[in-house]
Amino acid sequence: MSDGVSDLAVQARRLGLAGDFAAGHALIDQAERLAGDDPTARALCAIERGRLYNSAGEREKARPLFEEAWQLARQAGAHALAVDAAHMMAIVGTLGDAVQWTEAALAYIDEHPRAAFWRAALLNNLGWSYFGSQMHWQSSSRRSHSAARLARNASCVSRATP
Repeated sequence: MSDGVSDLAVQARRLGLAGDFAAGHALIDQAERLAGDDPTARALCAIERGRLYNSAGEREKARPLFEEAWQLARQAGAHALAVDAAHMMAIVGTLGDAVQWTEAALAYIDEHPRAAFWRAALLNNLGWSYFGSQMHWQSSSRRSHSAARLARNASCVSRATP
């Protein structure tokens, strides 16, 4: 994947967080042209365009982009990017979707330990999803579980890093 695609994606995310969605989409348009047929670059573009839509409150437009990114990233062997896409699917969906996509991401991490650094964030986000659904006992349990797995992930990452 070219650095140009990555740089444009980072800039687009920054613009989206600042609320300048039109400028962010324009940068993703440029990044998509640079991405060509590269599935990793296309996955990154899909995730970042989806984030722009999500930040603008347009979850229904974001969801298919995150699904596309999930497929492309797995096809490309871009494991962390695949987990990022699943993580975003969990965020834009219902509580049931959050559970399903978090479980899918955790199973994927079990097969691809270099993406293990995502575990704690996934579990934390799921805890917040339970909390937002007034399932406080589940959210507390998930966040505690998240903290324990974070310590485990630190050792997984250090073992997986060459």
